[in-house]
Amino acid sequence: MCSSDLYCTANVAAMDGCHGEELLQKLADLWEKQTILVFWMQRVFQYLDRFFTKNNNEYPDLFSAALKSFQEAVYEKVKDKCVAAMIDAINCERNGRDINQDVLRLLIEMLCTVGDTDPKIVKQKDGGDRLFWQSTTKGFYKVDFETQLLVTTADFYRAKVTGWFAEYSCPRFLEEVARRLEDEERRLNQYLDRSSETE
Repeated sequence: MCSSDLYCTANVAAMDGCHGEELLQKLADLWEKQTILVFWMQRVFQYLDRFFTKNNNEYPDLFSAALKSFQEAVYEKVKDKCVAAMIDAINCERNGRDINQDVLRLLIEMLCTVGDTDPKIVKQKDGGDRLFWQSTTKGFYKVDFETQLLVTTADFYRAKVTGWFAEYSCPRFLEEVARRLEDEERRLNQYLDRSSETE
């Protein structure tokens, strides 16, 4: 087991009793640290990665190996709790509570990247120091997260509409629907993946 695996395993063990926002924060922190670690490891071993692994089908490139390691040591152990906590946070936001959108943005990046076949890490182009993953596919985002998000979103608004029908006049009802559509568009722009727009 490599030192990265040991580090991830130790962090997952520390998350064992965590739920909700605490779990999301710790997982987002781990994902961000993993991204930085992998980026600089790839820089150090760039020659090896470029000329050995690219020409050898037996060994994956460093980005793919690191992502596979993270998937096995972390993602597969916390994904169910993570997705449930993310959906709870989104519903809390829909009910007017402030949430940490930066944490959700990082976790959406994680979901889009883990399971990708050809991942890359790039530096933010606007001069910032932020590193982020570029994925060619959407990783586990569609299967593990978006499917559940769509179902719970439908359930959330079905329950809300029942109350609105009883409480609001027709013009007020239409205003509320328009406001909620704007909220969902903002959510899509701020931290969800744009691919969800078509769903």
